[in-house]
Amino acid sequence: MRLNINFATLYTTLIATLTIIAIAVGCTSKPQYRIINGYAQGTTYSITYKHTQPIDNEVNVILDEFDNSLSNFNKNSLLSKLNRNTDATLDDYFLKCMEISQVAYLQTDKLFDPTLRPVIEAYGFGSKYTGTPNILTDNQLDSLRHLIGLHKIQINEGRLIKENPSMSIDFSAVAQGLSVDVMAAEMEKIGIENYLVEIGGEIFARGVNPKGKTWRVGIDAPIEGNNTKGEELIKTVELQAKGLATSGNYRKFIDTKDGVKYTHTVNPVTLKCTPSDLLSVTVIAQSAAFADAYATAAMVGGKVWSEEFFKKLENASAFIIFANDNGQLQTKFVE
Repeated sequence: MRLNINFATLYTTLIATLTIIAIAVGCTSKPQYRIINGYAQGTTYSITYKHTQPIDNEVNVILDEFDNSLSNFNKNSLLSKLNRNTDATLDDYFLKCMEISQVAYLQTDKLFDPTLRPVIEAYGFGSKYTGTPNILTDNQLDSLRHLIGLHKIQINEGRLIKENPSMSIDFSAVAQGLSVDVMAAEMEKIGIENYLVEIGGEIFARGVNPKGKTWRVGIDAPIEGNNTKGEELIKTVELQAKGLATSGNYRKFIDTKDGVKYTHTVNPVTLKCTPSDLLSVTVIAQSAAFADAYATAAMVGGKVWSEEFFKKLENASAFIIFANDNGQLQTKFVE
């Protein structure tokens, strides 16, 4: 007896069966905690999340988009083009960064100001930093004042309008926080309920950690020489559906020959880079971007300003660290 076999039909049936099996296996796979580590935006990042499948591709797409939009180091980024006065259409990342910056600019009485880039470059703290700052005179600083002030930059029909073409923007004190928020939003979009996103120290967390507990984040002790994140902690805080950012000068200062300690934090009002009476500020807010901006302003404003600011500010709190008259570390939680 001869078997009349239609191999084309058999092949199609077999493929369909295997596809159904594959789908069934995928649907029944259990969610597990996964970790993505890497390097982006001139710093490291770490993302821990619970899901059935890896999301490396989605993460890489967002990081690449941010680099092409807001990077100071990418000469072809949108921000770099705008700082060179190249006509370009603003994207959603830039518009959101500008929106957050404008709010923080007004809330902090201009202590947060992303138009400080010309002064930062003049000090030598920019991309060509050699390790020793330029000592600027009052006359030199006064000559740069007309380039400072976020209110001098407007957006009109998708285009950036500068009061002076020599003005430039540095979103480094808010863009990293925004990238964390965008990554967190992607988690929500995918349906991930338990995750922690950390990029360059800025964090957003939701749900629970692999131990089934609320995420806990360590705050580094602001001690000179403590250059490794997490090596020496002064406190841990719980983080649930909120962003966190820390700013401090204890890792970034320069002792010059005249004995003066200069920091990388520049006061947008005085244009001076004198030390703050705070060693570090950790801000917890509804978003990592706002936490990032507030932490920067707090380091500029100092201890008294920070205490008054966070007492009045809704949906944000701060853990400030300072040294008393005896040089001992003191901590205070302000909300």
